[in-house]
Amino acid sequence: METLRVLFLEKPAALLIGLAFVELTLLFLLYLRRTRGLLIAALVPPVLAAGVATLAWAVTTERERLEYAMREATAALQAQQWDRLAGWIDADYDDGQRQGQDVLRLAQRIVRYVDLRDVRLSVIKSDLQPPRAIVTVSAVATTGHYGRVVSRWRLHWVQGPDRQWRLRQAVLEHPPGYTGLRGF
Repeated sequence: METLRVLFLEKPAALLIGLAFVELTLLFLLYLRRTRGLLIAALVPPVLAAGVATLAWAVTTERERLEYAMREATAALQAQQWDRLAGWIDADYDDGQRQGQDVLRLAQRIVRYVDLRDVRLSVIKSDLQPPRAIVTVSAVATTGHYGRVVSRWRLHWVQGPDRQWRLRQAVLEHPPGYTGLRGF
């Protein structure tokens, strides 16, 4: 079921490309043998493709909502829009060192200290089981003081009653044993 959801709703490109190849084959056969059956068969792939594309466009899955939350939180951090970023942090945030909105103050100090210029996230692994999700990401930050910094984070997200995903915990996994944040 997971594969069908991904194929039809989240990443329909492979299915659409397959339908395009089927359509090209049918059009070639129709060119060689002009029969009524081939003409009718040649109408099916475009109709199916339109249906798949409409369905993928109309339905927003939980994975897409979570990816949207990650993109928006990252954009708010990069733009240093702290009120906007606060909306993506759960009120019960706790990473073992900081609770609640204390993490926002830490982010402000770090961003100013390293002169953050750009952040790119790549999802390595995700375990999505609404209303919770654990996402492991690779973060590549471009800073004014340290150049490019690569790290790996395990992000714990929770879904609120409004169905919006919020960050509950962020755990630095790599580099291991990094203690540079303790001074903040």
